[in-house]
Amino acid sequence: NFDIGIWHGSGNWIGVDSVSLGKEEIFPVCSPDFMHNTFPMNKIEDLFKQTILRTVSPVVQDEWQTWLHAAGIQNKEFKNFINCDYLITTLHAASAGLGIALGRSTVVDDDIALGRLVEPFSFRQESIYNYHLVSPHGNSDLAKVQAFKNWLLESLNKDR
Repeated sequence: NFDIGIWHGSGNWIGVDSVSLGKEEIFPVCSPDFMHNTFPMNKIEDLFKQTILRTVSPVVQDEWQTWLHAAGIQNKEFKNFINCDYLITTLHAASAGLGIALGRSTVVDDDIALGRLVEPFSFRQESIYNYHLVSPHGNSDLAKVQAFKNWLLESLNKDR
């Protein structure tokens, strides 16, 4: 029982009204040391020689296959991977040099700008999931829900 929330997913949930908070891009990221001190990563197929960090979470879906498919690689699975239960854990493991994670633009762009993470490839793919503002059917017109929704959307637009 809630008035309004922020959920991550496709936006197709039963019983709630959903407003997308913007698109995200997904792409591999790793620490600068990992990129410079491991096997060469000249082409996307070189990922299959690396340790892949995956997020296995009920909140954030693993989209490695989506990114690989968009990059032209189909029906190929990673042999060496570490599963993490939260995206933040996955990204900390990448920053620590444990492997390559799939970054989400809304989460890792600051880490890239600060040099904590790098993109070994220049290919980004739009995610099939993103953040949504949700409210149960019937609550969307409540004044307090509208006030929060307007404040949040205005705040997000100021940051872009």
